[in-house]
Amino acid sequence: MKRLLNSVFLAALCSIAFAQTDDPRIGLIKKGAGAIGTAMVAGKYAVVLDLTYPAILDLMGGREKALGYVEKQLDDMKEKGISIVSFTAGDPSEIKAGGSELFAAIPTTIEMKAPQMKITGKSFLVAISQDQGKSWSFADGSNLTPEIMQAMFPKFPPELKLPEKSNSVEKVP
Repeated sequence: MKRLLNSVFLAALCSIAFAQTDDPRIGLIKKGAGAIGTAMVAGKYAVVLDLTYPAILDLMGGREKALGYVEKQLDDMKEKGISIVSFTAGDPSEIKAGGSELFAAIPTTIEMKAPQMKITGKSFLVAISQDQGKSWSFADGSNLTPEIMQAMFPKFPPELKLPEKSNSVEKVP
């Protein structure tokens, strides 16, 4: 009997652990985060903006103004000899509801090279769905403070823990 209970418990535990991975919404989040990473490295910032949470674009004055701003920032980086080498997205967190929206967090790592330096930034993307997970848009967490999070996402589920952010600089010859 004890062996049967242990087997049932183990089966239940495994089904809980793997249930989220079978969720097609997780696949959509991974696909979107991967597309952002590919576009970042390729310099296709219009693609990044197409996947950006619409309220962020509105705050920036619309898509075209946002694109102009991003392109200027990246031109400034290029002039200083800074380039994006890689952008990787990890596995999304569990999906949590906040009001009528769904949220998930995706850890990210960006590597940039600069004259005699390698810069690594660990941050996250916030994935947001306004249609129960059929489509997802994203917000870059690198500049999101708790105050901005509260203003941008007033119903953000407090139980959804965001990955830690960090930056490191390594001198290279």
